[in-house]
Amino acid sequence: METLDPIKIDIDVAVKKKDTSAQIDKARALYLYQRAGTYYFKRKYPTAYVRARSDLSQRGVQIWKTLDTSDTETALIRLQYENQKFEEDVARVLAKPRRTDALRRLSEPESTHYLLPEHIPHILQRYEYGILSTDDDYRKELSREERRAEIVYLKEWIEEFRECCAVEDFSPVEDIAVELLKCEGLVAPPGSTVRQLLLWELLKKDLELAEAQLGRMQGQMYKTPAQLPLAPRELPTMMTLYQSWAKTQKEVRTRDSYLRPVEEFEALCRPLPVVAIDHYQHAQRYRDHLSASQLKRDTVRNRIGALATIVRYGMREGMVRLTSNPFEGVNLEMVRETPAHEQRRSFTSGELQVIFDSPLYTRGEKASGQSVEVAYWGPLLGIFAGLRIEELCQLKAEDVYQVNGEWALRISNLDPDQHLKASASHRLVPVHTELISCGFIDHVQTQRKNGHERIFPSLRNDNKYERYANAYGKWHSRFLDRLDLVDGELCYHSYRFNFKQQLGICGVNDEVKDALSGHWLDKGVSGRSYMRTGQRQYPFPILLNAMRNLRYDDINIDHLRIAAV
Repeated sequence: METLDPIKIDIDVAVKKKDTSAQIDKARALYLYQRAGTYYFKRKYPTAYVRARSDLSQRGVQIWKTLDTSDTETALIRLQYENQKFEEDVARVLAKPRRTDALRRLSEPESTHYLLPEHIPHILQRYEYGILSTDDDYRKELSREERRAEIVYLKEWIEEFRECCAVEDFSPVEDIAVELLKCEGLVAPPGSTVRQLLLWELLKKDLELAEAQLGRMQGQMYKTPAQLPLAPRELPTMMTLYQSWAKTQKEVRTRDSYLRPVEEFEALCRPLPVVAIDHYQHAQRYRDHLSASQLKRDTVRNRIGALATIVRYGMREGMVRLTSNPFEGVNLEMVRETPAHEQRRSFTSGELQVIFDSPLYTRGEKASGQSVEVAYWGPLLGIFAGLRIEELCQLKAEDVYQVNGEWALRISNLDPDQHLKASASHRLVPVHTELISCGFIDHVQTQRKNGHERIFPSLRNDNKYERYANAYGKWHSRFLDRLDLVDGELCYHSYRFNFKQQLGICGVNDEVKDALSGHWLDKGVSGRSYMRTGQRQYPFPILLNAMRNLRYDDINIDHLRIAAV
């Protein structure tokens, strides 16, 4: 039975004394064997050594090496040399300062991912923690003599490592790299560039840590990190942050609009840990990708802004620690702006007249489907109230009421199925006298009398984004096509442009225009940002006076009036 403990044999003395017979028997009982007249060195690896060397599963758990001689005296001399090499190799693996034990401080994951260059610094930080914390335990248990022996060993080992660094020999850290990748649940194919990078950095780090351990043995202070750093697989990516952020968002449309740039960015730059995302290398690369895709500046700004919002959320929630947001301050000057002829625009007076002279307003034509009520009132509320399409379609009867005897529209999201573009969109809009004369208040009172909660009860929000405007938006596009208003720059939002434009023509200042259109609080009005949504109201008398000044002298809607005001 072979012993697993190294036993030193003074073979030189035995040879000089020619006392070879007894010594050969002892050596053979240990590590010397003869086969077909040739001597061999055979020895079993210690169990701890086998655990530390992942490659031994392919080579077996023992060494069997020819001594290339049938001469007994020569064999005994060579045996001494091979045995010494064996013991040094075992000592290097088991004692270099306890690398394998340190790795066991890292938990093995359940899944694997491909190693990225950005993972390597975090792998090395965790490795450093494992080595130094293990050394803390080991060093304090040594006697003075054992520490002296350890110092000698570390000096020799550091010298060997420096020689390896000089010739870029990575063999001392290849086994450690295998164990690290296993512990971290990462895959790096042999021969790959990223694996070579890991070996390169690991060789430097191992030398640095050995020098730190030597310094500790000699009384120098080298602090162990306070806690085990996050594993690379646990470092949040943009998708990780998005998934957490999305849980705070009620709007499906908002979640979907932010998901797209996250998926685009990770497809382009890989699922990087957020802490590894660089403003120049990654954020600007994404900008260039969007620009090369012929996207306009506003679209690029929105997508990069979405990523900045998600990172800002992660920083605020403590999910990532960054000194700056890599997606903020991205220069967009080189991205093409939307040409004037492609931008949305307001309707001309002639185009508005075409709309109000259409069969919908002159022959009593009715829209089909869900748009049966809203089709008539949509354009009118667009130019006389400046409503966005969803603000229009989700109006409830209770949103129309009197303020000091004057009718007003409440644009809000006080009901769970109502949505606003932003909190600043909450506002009161005085009902224009033209709307009253055309019968809008009568229409509202009719819906109340018939027991309907909403002004346009045929509209439904049983669609992906739960929007009442879904059907009407499609109907309105077809409506413009039937009137030969096929300019791609025209849409329902064009009425809102007309509203704001006409307010300016009628002498209304920019602040009041913003208040009427839901942009007032976007300007950061001093002293009002503390208010709750329902309290953020511009003085109603000023709004009322502005609406009284609003008029469209270039269009004729006399045929729509049913009552004098």
